[in-house]
Amino acid sequence: MIIVNKGSLVYDGSVAALRSKLGDERRVVIEFAQDPGSIEILGLTLIKEEGSRKTFLFTRNGTTVFDYVSRIAEKYPIEDVSIEDVDIESIIRRLYKQLAAEDEESQGRQPILVGGAN
Repeated sequence: MIIVNKGSLVYDGSVAALRSKLGDERRVVIEFAQDPGSIEILGLTLIKEEGSRKTFLFTRNGTTVFDYVSRIAEKYPIEDVSIEDVDIESIIRRLYKQLAAEDEESQGRQPILVGGAN
């Protein structure tokens, strides 16, 4: 995969390598036995709610997804769990957002020239 930003090559490598570099997020879809209502778990972000089916975004940060699911299962009966990689389009979008932020930051650091030449 080759990714170009503003005419410059920013990535040249495999999709798997890009995923491992930027794809530290996973989707965790939990099907509960019955709708538990709103659930807030530190470390998981609820991104979709469909009654008894909830989709969370999980970022690998030392705690495993299984730890989170175990904590949820202690409080609510779970029927099914699936773990999905975030789609490659989302990863590429994240890369472009990072590049835009870096570009803004570097432009903000440029000196402002005031006055004329000496």
